[in-house]
Amino acid sequence: MKLNPRQYYEKLLDDMPPGLDRAVLSILRFHIGLAEAIEKEPLILTLENGGFHLKDERQVRIAIVKLRKAGVPVCSSSAESGYFLPATHQEFTAFVAREYWKKIKDMTETALSMTRPISKIFPSAVVTETPTLPDYSDPDLVEIFLQDLQIPAKEPVQTSLF
Repeated sequence: MKLNPRQYYEKLLDDMPPGLDRAVLSILRFHIGLAEAIEKEPLILTLENGGFHLKDERQVRIAIVKLRKAGVPVCSSSAESGYFLPATHQEFTAFVAREYWKKIKDMTETALSMTRPISKIFPSAVVTETPTLPDYSDPDLVEIFLQDLQIPAKEPVQTSLF
């Protein structure tokens, strides 16, 4: 059964236990698509008005990380300063390319740059050839990379959400 984005997010919400993570997802289900992103301050205010006593904004960031690690595609845009659930596959792919693969590429390049001269510092070290990294800032390459990973899911995953 193919679900539209709102139906999919509603189903995720129904399956979640009570708590801050569920409350964040409950709010985000009304913010589908980049154009509907909710900024951090209104999100925090909505949670507090709903009875959550937050010590600081870090609790909300941690809840968002937990949702992402649980497979909920919570997107954000630093340019737009907000959180949203993707309305299209393109929004999701662009988010992953911008916020994850670009950072992974940068960190990998930094690690490789530090590794290259290590044999000069530690003569007994064996340094192997370093790989050339693809440009993961391109959403099309991200899609190819994700397909190449072929990571087995913990549970069957519905692949056509949109």
